[in-house]
Amino acid sequence: MRCTEDGTWLRTYLANAPPFLESLEGAQYSVALMATIVCAEIFAQIPRYGPLEATMSADFVSVKTWREGHVKKSFVYLLIDPRITDNMTTQQDLGEQERWRKFISSIFYVGKGKSGRPYAHLHDAMKLLRERSDRGTDRKLDRILEIWGAQRGCGRRLPANVS
Repeated sequence: MRCTEDGTWLRTYLANAPPFLESLEGAQYSVALMATIVCAEIFAQIPRYGPLEATMSADFVSVKTWREGHVKKSFVYLLIDPRITDNMTTQQDLGEQERWRKFISSIFYVGKGKSGRPYAHLHDAMKLLRERSDRGTDRKLDRILEIWGAQRGCGRRLPANVS
């Protein structure tokens, strides 16, 4: 697809989205992120920004003293739907941009926390399941329960760097 600056590429693409991108329909991504999902030309430019990312993140990698000392305890984590990624590592026929699209569309929650915070969501979902409580009050927990109902585990992606 040819990328245009007026945004028509986005409307055209969503109208013809592959099945695994159906979750994008209600999702709200930045224009920049959506451009990497939709436009091969823009996706191919991502590696060019590696040096800029390294420069911007250098202050966060340093040993400067933080409020709680030198140790960085918080991190950002993702909850990923394995029904969408579908064991992507074994799908060697997928191109890089297709893997990127699948990965992005599989993310259903982005959180920030310390130590066991990502597991707290799983604990809350288990509690909801055991109590047979009404669903529909928390989309994140409902999604975890749907994943479990499909006999899958809820994936967590924890970056190595913490801040």
